[in-house]
Amino acid sequence: GGGGGGGGGEEVSKKDIYHPSSGKTRRWSDRSKVKTAPVGVNQFGKLLELFFFSLMRGLHHSASSGRLLGVDFVLLARAVATLGVYIECGSNSPATRVTAATLMPIIRHTSLRYHEQAFVRRCVHFALTRVLLTLPQHIFLADYSDVMSDLREWVSEVCREDTDLEVAQLAISSRALLSRHAAASLPSISVLGEW
Repeated sequence: GGGGGGGGGEEVSKKDIYHPSSGKTRRWSDRSKVKTAPVGVNQFGKLLELFFFSLMRGLHHSASSGRLLGVDFVLLARAVATLGVYIECGSNSPATRVTAATLMPIIRHTSLRYHEQAFVRRCVHFALTRVLLTLPQHIFLADYSDVMSDLREWVSEVCREDTDLEVAQLAISSRALLSRHAAASLPSISVLGEW
């Protein structure tokens, strides 16, 4: 037949697959055979600190030589984003909290927050969103409640004033996540009062 289908065999028409009056559609899988992913321990969590701190060591060496903030800004940006990805991949493991505590001062560093290269600022906001998405709210609030207002102020400023559209969009995501975390820290108020 025509139509350019592959391999010769008989042609299947639309009416063979779906006929409106029959109320049937062709099933591509049998629900009883669909397997769900097993719930278990995050296997990358065991390696998170190894990957994370190896990259941090290299970053620290390059930063101490003064290369990263100037010439190698692409390397710096990619390293910060990669550290964020490592944290996300290691979610739900004890090492996540430790690695996030190491990454947050880098994210909050003034020279990165206001770096002249938009790519660096993008990667900083990307890393912040990875931390915000990965750490449970109660842990984030316990560890970073003292810097929450600073983070919110900075992210709001970026939303309003950054000239790079992608940086501003990432900052909007960060602001939404920070607002959600901040709302979770507020005591719940009952409209009906005590009964």
